[in-house]
Amino acid sequence: MLRQLMQDPYQGHWDAAIRLLRYLKSNLCQGILLSSSTHFNFKIYCDSNWARCAMTYRSIMRYFIQLGTPRISRKIKKQDMVSHSSTEARHRTMANAGSETMWLHNLLKFHSIPVSSTVLHCYN
Repeated sequence: MLRQLMQDPYQGHWDAAIRLLRYLKSNLCQGILLSSSTHFNFKIYCDSNWARCAMTYRSIMRYFIQLGTPRISRKIKKQDMVSHSSTEARHRTMANAGSETMWLHNLLKFHSIPVSSTVLHCYN
């Protein structure tokens, strides 16, 4: 949300950005903890709201990716193009989530970490 407002920020936007940076700076030691018994399988949950943005009529895509139990990636973003239907908006969301999952899969493969399965869930 802040990223969208940085082209023409008001004082309240600037204050929120500074507050966010202070929070991130104070929590540098936190990370994603994986137990040694974690099964390395991806679970992807995604959804989209068709034509949700009233100004541009673009859909909002949301998804998060789990590796075992912990969430390792999350994205909420307006889609780049206007979708003609809710089905098209969902397919775009699934394609974006799938491509990020493939990138993560290849990253784990590069580090010799086998992934046992990948499951994609989409709200319908």
